[in-house]
Order: sequence, then structure tokens, then C-alpha cells
Amino acid sequence: DSTCVNVPKNLASFFPSSFVKKGKSATARIQLTVDLLSDDYEQISLGSFRDNDGKASKDILEIVQPNDLILRDKGYWSLDVFELLDKKECYFLSRLKYGVNIFDNENKEQLQLKKLFKKAKKNNLSVVDIEVHLGTKKRLKTRLVAIRLPEEVAQERRRKARNDRHSKVNHSEDYYERLGWCIFITNIPLGILSALQITKVYRFRWRIEIIFKVWKSKFNFDGMFNKTSMKSSRAIITFYLLLAWLTLFFTRLYNYFLIKVFHRTKRFISIFKFAEFLSVFMQDEDNVDKLMGNPDDFIDFIVSSCLYDKRKRQNQMELIYC
Repeated sequence: DSTCVNVPKNLASFFPSSFVKKGKSATARIQLTVDLLSDDYEQISLGSFRDNDGKASKDILEIVQPNDLILRDKGYWSLDVFELLDKKECYFLSRLKYGVNIFDNENKEQLQLKKLFKKAKKNNLSVVDIEVHLGTKKRLKTRLVAIRLPEEVAQERRRKARNDRHSKVNHSEDYYERLGWCIFITNIPLGILSALQITKVYRFRWRIEIIFKVWKSKFNFDGMFNKTSMKSSRAIITFYLLLAWLTLFFTRLYNYFLIKVFHRTKRFISIFKFAEFLSVFMQDEDNVDKLMGNPDDFIDFIVSSCLYDKRKRQNQMELIYC
């Protein structure tokens, strides 16, 4: 996934933002690939707002291994990449992008999801799980999994869509019908994951959003670039120093304590609480030296201050590891 950071507008030639009527603006975009099992950063790159997610879709092909599962946001949609992942014996799971042509696996005719979903509702079905082909030319064979949403959730999604004030928005009846369902495409066989398991696995993608939130809320990511102007060299060096620190220091320390604390308590530490501890603690250089020199001396403190609060609902780490 990616996250964007506003930078001084004098950097618009280096980090061009969206086209706005008020004049130039500048926004940097950071692309990040996370290994959910190790919580390590596998790929990280710096670009501009205009280097959209679709452009970065193929980057994953550089690091994937057979049997890897790739969780994709719709912004990274690419039938070509899905096909290449399948050839590399990898699994992919993505939300369905609206506008993609879908064809029946048996008669090869184009499917109308609106009719399919209305028929499912009439038969009181909450799950649609079928094999389809995607793309008029590509005809990529995949599994389409749709989970019917509670009516109140569907109505809220439709209300928001109707209130969309974007001048180019003119949603069709088919679009509104789809808002009543969570629709995924995947090459994961039914024998490996059921439809309901598919929805649970896709929730793991939220982990990367939590990481971005930690960056910005606990390490003042935005504040470092909240200037009226900044030299391009300073901005670029600052970004890379931050990303290097996050990759080589923060994530490694967090993962170290995550394992140590779990072995002792059978509980997980919160990345938010750990980041808050670290952001305060590292203000004293002597503390940093002590932490890096003898991290085990701090395990008791981490246990007392950084564990997830106990609750009935599973936290993010329990969902992934348990």
C-alpha cells in the first residue's frame, strides 16, 4: 500500500501533487510492502503523488516466492500482474475493481452481477462463490467470492455514494446493487480457504494502514515537512533517513520485543504503545545507547506498558498469528 505526505509547495517539481485550481502543491508518496508474518518491510520506495499505486503494482513480482499470498488494494489492480503471480505459483486476493468485464466460466457469456446478486437475495443466500473469467481480452480465470452485507451497512454505503459530489460521478443501478456486497477475486482454491475465511484473511491488509498511522501520529512524520519552503536535497535526505530508521531500527526493535514478550506472557505488544514509548524514550541519547546495548533489560517495562488491553475481540496480532 502507499501513504502520502504533504511537503512545501516549492518542491512541486520534485513531488508534484494533484492538479489543483489554487496553484502548485507538492505531495510525496511512499510505497510499502510488508510481510505480515514477520512484520518486516520487504520493499519501500519514495515517489510523488502522481506515481499512483497502479504504477507500482508490478513491483511485487521482484520479491514473491511460490505459495506467497499477496493481499491487494483495488488501487493496485492489474490483470497482467495477477496472471504473472499465478504463473509464479503465488496466491492473490483483491477486492473487485468496478468496470471490469466478468464472464461465466461455463458458457463464456458476460455475467451481470446485478442479476446474480438479486437472485441470491431472492433465494436468501448470503454468499456467492463461483469461478469466472476477467477481462474481455485477458479472460483470466479466477474465483469470485461475494459476501452479502447487513442491510443497514449496505444502505449506509449507498447513502454515501449518492452524496458523492464529484462532478464525474453518475453511479448506475448495477453499482448500487454491488454496494450491498463485499466482492473479492482470488486464485485461492476453495479447498484451502472458504468464502468466509477469505473475508477474514483480507482483513489482515489493515495492518499496513496501522503502520502508516503509527508513522504519522507517533513519529511526527507530517510535522517534519510542515515548512513554508525546503530545499529538495534536505527533503529527500530527511525522507530516506526516516525510512532507514523505521526499517533498520524501529521495526527490528518492535519485532525483537514482540517475540520476547510473547514467549514470556503469551500476549502481544501494541505497535502504537511501543511507538509511543520509543518516541519519548529516544529523546535521551543515553537511553538509546542503553536500549540498543542491553534490550533485555527493558522487557519488564515493555510488558508493563506496551501490551494490548485485554478485550473479547481479537486484536490485530491475534488475528494474524492465532
